[in-house]
Amino acid sequence: MKRALRILLLGIFIVCCSGTSVGSEKEAEENGKALIRLFESKKTTTTLAKVKKLLKKPTDFNCRENHGYSVLACAIVHTNNPEIIDALIKAGAAVNGRIFPDRKSKTVLHIAALHDANPAIIDMLIKAGADVNARSNSDWTPLFYSLRSPKNMQLLINAGADVNARDCANITPLLNGAVGTEKPAYIEILVKAGADVNARGYSSGSTAFVIAGGHNKDPEILTELARLGADIHARDSCGRNALMNAAEFGNVPQIFHQLVKMGIDVNAKNEAGKTALMYAVCNPVALNTLIKLGADAHARDADGRNALLHAALKAYFTSGTINTLVQAGLDINATDNFGKTALYYVAEAEQIDAMEILVKKGADVGIRLEHGKTVLMQSVSDCWNFSIECLESILAAGADVNARDNDGKTALIHAVYVYNKDLVNEFRVKNFVYVVDRLLKAGADKSIKDNSGKTAFDYAKEQKDLANTEAYRQLNPDF
Repeated sequence: MKRALRILLLGIFIVCCSGTSVGSEKEAEENGKALIRLFESKKTTTTLAKVKKLLKKPTDFNCRENHGYSVLACAIVHTNNPEIIDALIKAGAAVNGRIFPDRKSKTVLHIAALHDANPAIIDMLIKAGADVNARSNSDWTPLFYSLRSPKNMQLLINAGADVNARDCANITPLLNGAVGTEKPAYIEILVKAGADVNARGYSSGSTAFVIAGGHNKDPEILTELARLGADIHARDSCGRNALMNAAEFGNVPQIFHQLVKMGIDVNAKNEAGKTALMYAVCNPVALNTLIKLGADAHARDADGRNALLHAALKAYFTSGTINTLVQAGLDINATDNFGKTALYYVAEAEQIDAMEILVKKGADVGIRLEHGKTVLMQSVSDCWNFSIECLESILAAGADVNARDNDGKTALIHAVYVYNKDLVNEFRVKNFVYVVDRLLKAGADKSIKDNSGKTAFDYAKEQKDLANTEAYRQLNPDF
């Protein structure tokens, strides 16, 4: 009798517990979401008392907001309150939970470091078992995210954070800091903890000092790196030093002054003979600053190219760039070891605006391009990339309007031939009319035949949409 009663009571208990479990799971989930809403709310002040009140109920700490942040992560981001974090941890919140549990992503400690959490929170997470060397999807450890907070850095390092850890791009925390806006304090903390101040990373094999030259705006970063043993003359795999890197990517005059003051030769060359000035041709601030610091504008690389020719190769020209280089004494018609001028390179690249600037500065329009083409031919060889100003400047410079290329084509034939496309476009026709009229007025001979025996009119006859234009009639030998 007693045994039967005990079995009956046990059955009732199991049934009741099962029902409670289902209800508790749903209640716990709702309570977890309520905590997230409380932390995210901008209208309500999140107090420890409110949090503790909710924690009296069953709570699912794995609830997530839209970005995957757990209850604990939300509390860190939105409250930064050590007492609240302590209460959540004691209530069972996981300190090694990830944003997306099913893949490699940030942990709570990553998030705390990223958001410059109160050092007491970092300390609390570490003591609760947070992994200080956990990796995010980019292979960053929490230390990578903590460089703005010396106190947090020190806590992580004291707990065993690897100061020479490498991410998926082969970057260490020290290298990462070189491209940021962090204050110099992080450098000494890392180096004293054993970070290699001359470690190389990125695909370019750059050191922190080389990187900082081009990607940091604070000269004190350079000073601190050098003080702690950085090689100021280090080169990357392309032979660039910090000054060359600054010339290509930097725009802070103080950085250039600092590097030169520290002893870097303003005219140092890489293995290809390039100087910092050659790297600076796309960077007006660097260009002007380096010249003022004594950069040799006449320096040539192994291919005989000066800064002007390097600017042409990059097809980067402004009137200001040209003025700076010409005023520094460069010959606008200087040639490299291949006999090519700046105008040659920009014309081959069909950089119409750059062509115009160079011609107006006195570039020789009589040069020949590939296949014997002239600059004039090149200026009218693209109906979509045509400039009246460029054409006029070339004609004004005395270009031979009847010069022929290797195929026997003149500028007039090129002007018509290029429009021989299966496209009907008002813009195209308008340019065609202008170019033909202007070349004829400049003395173009419409009777000249190319090596195929065709005149400009023969090519025009192949294009129906040009038949009713005045330019078409002008090309007709019977006109």
